[in-house]
Amino acid sequence: MRKTALITGASSEVGSCISKVLASNNINIIIHYNTNYENASKLQKEIEEKYNVETLLVKADLSKEEEINKLVEESLNKFNKIDILINNAALDKPNLFNEKTSNEFKEILDVNLIAPFLLSKKIQNKYNYLSILYNIMFDIKSKYYFFSQKYLASNSKIHVCFLRCARYIGWKRPIC
Repeated sequence: MRKTALITGASSEVGSCISKVLASNNINIIIHYNTNYENASKLQKEIEEKYNVETLLVKADLSKEEEINKLVEESLNKFNKIDILINNAALDKPNLFNEKTSNEFKEILDVNLIAPFLLSKKIQNKYNYLSILYNIMFDIKSKYYFFSQKYLASNSKIHVCFLRCARYIGWKRPIC
């Protein structure tokens, strides 16, 4: 039986590359997107034609828990389990830190911190199983992200959270 991977933000450049690499290793792919249906559907078509694996395309706003629930349920309905979770989706707003509203900051934290937590928890709790968890975090020396305090804040918290989570559920070598 093939393994199945859920990649959040799969329609982005990084998510698309990850999806193709996994598909090339005979892994079924759940392609998550929020706003970029065109890229996501092109990716789905390419993966199915080139790698001959099954795919599922799911739209979900990761700042909303009910849509996270829908993403997990649709995925499990098709594939029965998720072996690999790649938390690639990330949100940032182009305005400066001192111009951010509290609602904008909360939305960033919901997508970058809360969503990966909820996805990991829901998938692991459903089957007490998740073989690989990977949280994509960009190099903090990157010019853009160096000045993006809200991005750094949410991603440093997710790193600590998942290291603790991994220890709790018994993963010896979490990939974060």
